[in-house]
Order: sequence, then structure tokens, then C-alpha cells
Amino acid sequence: MSNAPDITTPDDVRLFVEVLYAKLLKDEVLAHHFRHLDLPSHLPRIAAFWEMVLFGARGFESDVMGKHLAIDRERAITVEHMHRWLHHFHAALDEHYSGPNVELAKDRARNIGALMLVKLRAN
Repeated sequence: MSNAPDITTPDDVRLFVEVLYAKLLKDEVLAHHFRHLDLPSHLPRIAAFWEMVLFGARGFESDVMGKHLAIDRERAITVEHMHRWLHHFHAALDEHYSGPNVELAKDRARNIGALMLVKLRAN
């Protein structure tokens, strides 16, 4: 059992998101999906999304699926991409955190990824 704290605050989420995107940008297979992003404006939006997912925080409004459909049209998002993203997602959490919210985040990420793949392939 890890002595790492659970992810419980917006600052925890921001650190996790920063660690995640550092990993994604280094991944030779995934980086092309992320290099073009304006990270100073993108990362706070991603953190707000995960704060909503984990803590029920308000303030996140975006058509997440629509944005990913547009990305998929330009640069196909494959099952391999989703598996690699999920691997980095888990690793970024596990580097700093452990606990029920970490497991909730992993579960939600698996579910979101699976649903996203179904919807991407349906279009």
C-alpha cells in the first residue's frame, strides 16, 4: 500500500494534468495529437474537466466529444492511442497519488475512453 495521498484538491488535479501532458508530449506515438495545443490555455480546461468528474465541480462547459470527433477527422484516434493514453493517465496519477479518488479517476478514464472509441468509430 502506498503512503501517497489521495487526489483531493484542485491543486492535486492540476499537478496530475501537468504530469500527464508531459508524458503525452514525450510519447512518440501520441505526441502528434498534443503538440499543436496552446498548453497554458488547454491545461486549465482539462483540469476543470477532471475536477468536475472527480469532485462535481462546476464551471466546465465544453463539447468534449465534438472536439475529439474533429481531432479524429484530422488525425485518427486509434485503439492503440487510447490504450497508450490510458497507460500514461494511470502512470501520472500513480507518480504522486493513491486512494479512492485515484481509483475513481482511473475507472472514469477507462469508461470515457471506451465510450469515446465507440462514438468515434460510429461516425
